[in-house]
Amino acid sequence: MSNVYCEGSSKVDRPVQLEDGGSTPALSLQFVRIEKAQATELIVKHHYLHRKPLVSWAFGIIRDGEIVGVCTFGKPMWSVQVGVTGGALWDVRKNKGRWRDVFELNRLWIAADVTDHCIESKFVAWCLRELKKENPNLILISYADGSVTNSVTRKNHVGVVYQAGGWIYTGLSSPWVDITIEGKDHRSVPKKLQGERIGNRRTWAGVSTVRKKRSRKHRYVKFLNRTDEGLLAWKRLPYPKQAA
Repeated sequence: MSNVYCEGSSKVDRPVQLEDGGSTPALSLQFVRIEKAQATELIVKHHYLHRKPLVSWAFGIIRDGEIVGVCTFGKPMWSVQVGVTGGALWDVRKNKGRWRDVFELNRLWIAADVTDHCIESKFVAWCLRELKKENPNLILISYADGSVTNSVTRKNHVGVVYQAGGWIYTGLSSPWVDITIEGKDHRSVPKKLQGERIGNRRTWAGVSTVRKKRSRKHRYVKFLNRTDEGLLAWKRLPYPKQAA
């Protein structure tokens, strides 16, 4: 059990469960499943990345008939799917290993005026309980971008939500440099501008490019079946702390 608590909290408690499968952390809020398209639209509009994620499951927070929070889960890149348990691309091609059970919590957005105590931790915990009903053997990955500052606490993200939920910390993501066009995120550059693919690279012929270092992110893992934790191939590390 995690002994990391929400800021100003004595513990992370569960919201009250409703008969219809939703839940209510406060009288005005309800946790529910939502349509993927609806979740994607809200994420692109409100999440700081403003990009479409791959969505396999989507959940929302409803207040007075309006969605004021979204959490989505989708498949990560194949190297993460197999790497978390020490596999390789060969496992995907041969349909071996546990890569099919690996998903990423890839977006979490809650409106700034939703100020219920520990709402992020409560919402994520409820989402995991819902996922466990469908697949009790899921292996989840998520990242906290240390380059982003929390608008309320004014501190850089270290993954306090995941720490409060007892996720395993496995260090920072690998350093990476992206090739892109000035003023654009590398994911938003049309393929025709990137040029011909040679192997796993693009030629970028005739295009003026820049190289941008990608921020390293804190990586967390959650096994919904705790007996699977022995499968983890990445080193377990102490939780990072926020600067005072």
